[in-house]
Amino acid sequence: MRQPGPDRAQEIVAETFLVAWQRLAYVPGHGLPWLLVVARNTIRHSDRSRYRDRLLTAELGRLIELTDERANAGAVVAERDLLLREFGALPRQQREALLLVSWDGLSVTDAARSLDARPAPSRSGCKERGGACSGLEVSVPSAAVFLPVP
Repeated sequence: MRQPGPDRAQEIVAETFLVAWQRLAYVPGHGLPWLLVVARNTIRHSDRSRYRDRLLTAELGRLIELTDERANAGAVVAERDLLLREFGALPRQQREALLLVSWDGLSVTDAARSLDARPAPSRSGCKERGGACSGLEVSVPSAAVFLPVP
């Protein structure tokens, strides 16, 4: 009762005597020191289990907090489905450009070079040229829009 406290003492004693019963052939003539070692090991094992339980509980709590924002799995699936359909509707070169920039980490210029294209002018660039591209409509970020090299 000294080490585990009164609330756990009965459980430790029960487990200690279970081990003693299972290994009765190995218990020395004067079994008290052997029983005390078994009890100490049982306490250590119990402490490790309780520690792992606390860690697991804390980790599950953290995961629950992280997933609370995305509690509605249906909305996540619908959003992902919409994104994939829109991505699939892009022309092949724009899809490849988007993947090169966002997935592979290439700069817009490097992605354009690898696709033998040039980056499309940005809207701010159009304004600087006196609105020469005022009718330009882009359905994806301009970083992923490329024009074929003439």
